[in-house]
Amino acid sequence: MPRPKKNGLDYFPLDVDIFTDDKLKYVRARFEEKGELITIKLLCEIYRNGYYTEWNEDKSLIFADSAGKNITANLANDVVHELVKRGFFDKGIFDRFQILSSRGIQKRFIKVTTERKDVEITADYWLIDLPENTKTTTYIIYRTVNEVNRTGNEVNRPISTQSKVKESKEDTPPDPPLGGNEGGDFENIKKIDGDAAFEELCAIYPRANGNEKAKSHYMGFLTNGRKFDGYPVTRLNHWQIYAAVKKFVYDMEQEGRDTDKMPYFSTLFNADMLGYVKKSQAGYEKSMLKKYGEGWQKIRFSYTFAYPKTGRKRKIEVKTE
Repeated sequence: MPRPKKNGLDYFPLDVDIFTDDKLKYVRARFEEKGELITIKLLCEIYRNGYYTEWNEDKSLIFADSAGKNITANLANDVVHELVKRGFFDKGIFDRFQILSSRGIQKRFIKVTTERKDVEITADYWLIDLPENTKTTTYIIYRTVNEVNRTGNEVNRPISTQSKVKESKEDTPPDPPLGGNEGGDFENIKKIDGDAAFEELCAIYPRANGNEKAKSHYMGFLTNGRKFDGYPVTRLNHWQIYAAVKKFVYDMEQEGRDTDKMPYFSTLFNADMLGYVKKSQAGYEKSMLKKYGEGWQKIRFSYTFAYPKTGRKRKIEVKTE
């Protein structure tokens, strides 16, 4: 019987100056030695799991029970929130997913696992650049799914629902044209060259300055989704963005607005994009029906992007399970 795949660590490096870190000085000031003990126990829990751990009411009860005498769930929870407040753990993924991790933890995790054959990463919880595969290590990327339905609203799914993301650097056959149908099976992934698709967006926008920042926002919508005040985390596909950009350009032209009065392209990829996704919904649905026929709502997309530094292609396929 094969041994189960291990993602956690048997050991982790601990900086000898950890307790002189200003972030932990606040913890000691409020909770004395118990706060320091809880912090080290949390790090052990995180590295035992890999590079993160969940934190919720049930977890705090179990953690406190194993942490030692006079450590209560309320005390552990107070220490966690102080550590998040001070930036010891990342506030973004804690608020969004109730996950404890940090950039430093993830850098140390990658360094320690460089000799492993397979390393699993959940992209939604990942704070640093996704690593490239090496001769010895293959990184298997997962992501949690937050999709957008036909009305432009987020479809909420349990956080435990995951989509397997396959990353490949092998040479692959050329992608079909944008929006190409692969045999008419609407459960199939439709392949899109992400770099070419973004250039297509630039071509229809009169003031496509700030392309690198706009492209980063574009990729954010396609992958993990983006969060703005007053909106849920929202993922969009390329064709939703394309329809929204066309609608925005049309409205600006109808107003007679000069090109130099239009916002920079990167600015359009902020909250304004969500408003124009809703405004262009009817046109989007019509174009999808024309491209893919009945059943287009079941389509999933695969986006291929070149690594900025090497130029090699990275293919990300998102499949709901």
